Amino acid sequence: MKRNLGICLVLVATMLILTGSTLASKIEVSGKPFDFGQEFDLGGQTVTFIAHWDLLAWNDAANPISKQIAVSPERIKEAEEKFNCKIRSMVVPAGERESVFMARLLSGESAYDVWDGLGTGIFEGLVGQNAFYPVGDILPPEYFEALPPMHRAMAKAYEFQGKTYGFGAAGNGVVQITLTAYNKSLFEREGLPDPYELYKKGEWTWDTFKELAVQATRDLDGDGVIDQWGLATVPNYDAVGRFAYANEAAFAKFDENGRVVFAFDEPNALDAIRLYQELVDLKVIAPSGDPITQFVSGQAAMDVAFYPWYMTGPYQDNMEDEYGLVPTPIGPAATNYNFIPREGQTMVLPANSEQPLALIALVDFLWPSERLTSDVFEYVFSNMSPNRETFEMLMIGHSQLDGKYYLAWPHVAFNGVEDAINQIVNEGKAPAAAMEEVKPRIQAVLDELFRQ
Repeated sequence: MKRNLGICLVLVATMLILTGSTLASKIEVSGKPFDFGQEFDLGGQTVTFIAHWDLLAWNDAANPISKQIAVSPERIKEAEEKFNCKIRSMVVPAGERESVFMARLLSGESAYDVWDGLGTGIFEGLVGQNAFYPVGDILPPEYFEALPPMHRAMAKAYEFQGKTYGFGAAGNGVVQITLTAYNKSLFEREGLPDPYELYKKGEWTWDTFKELAVQATRDLDGDGVIDQWGLATVPNYDAVGRFAYANEAAFAKFDENGRVVFAFDEPNALDAIRLYQELVDLKVIAPSGDPITQFVSGQAAMDVAFYPWYMTGPYQDNMEDEYGLVPTPIGPAATNYNFIPREGQTMVLPANSEQPLALIALVDFLWPSERLTSDVFEYVFSNMSPNRETFEMLMIGHSQLDGKYYLAWPHVAFNGVEDAINQIVNEGKAPAAAMEEVKPRIQAVLDELFRQ
């Protein structure tokens, strides 16, 4: 299929663009303009946009849709005149963002900064130090309702103790959404039911997922060695985290007093751990290796650690078979499929922001919510998708993103849960006992992180 993949994608894209408007009319993916009701004057100040990439980069050779998403030099000039300011971009290495942000805040240099590309780890490392301005205190609910669903979810993900810090609709709308990829051609060859059809019927459950993983795991040449696996290699915290999200569980939560507390010892989370333990015991997960290579080469039927950016590189360039996308299978405690962002773009302001409402309005002028129209999503997703079902899954998932489980996941996963799961799988420790053992250590990390 690889030699003909370009032709196939063009045909699929054409079909989807022709039919996508019907789907988009039923699925909310775009944003709406928000009227601030006033003009703003930044008094000639220089506004500095800081991220680990150039937020204001422009490519004259880009296609029209990409240009619609990005910020043109003409738009920047117009914004400078409209808001009476100068605009510049500052790029800092990803690993230095937290220290740069805090240094600028403490020195007072950040009064006209706008920060982006935080990721949950950096946000949580700084929010406990009161480094951000609570934009929810000056923005009405209607502002967030006007954002595209993805950015609305990210604003929710950047909430802390009842305060909202994230805002804006920068970026192209494609986040690292939690989805499962499956090899559609492999499922057809094996005579297995299509997971997308199971999802549409509400039958894409943990039990069905487990059964299909077992059936897809095979010794193809009869030499006694498994050469086709149900699942590609996946880090234990990533698999368990996704299963937990799909079962109404989270790594951490707020208690009744607003304190961030460890939550991975609760029943729904323990069930997610047990599911992973069963999959390991059933020997359906490929041994250590590169999960992308395993999936693309057809060695693995499913990849539960899928991210959309795979589609524009490894999948399009190297995959012979056709693939599809579905949500993480629904857990027994859940009533709906969950689409959770793992990373994504949102803007924040430093705590010493001099004119926060004006800066928010400036961001919205540069990256207006309404520019992310259904046409943009249709173009982006149709060019990424090998078939109609995958296109629909991306549209549905991005319209239903929910940031509520985002809190503190890396700090919990990497400070105890990952090691505890290894003990459960490799040493037979009971999930409840393993979580109880690491809970004090993780809670101490959370207390220090959030200064609570």
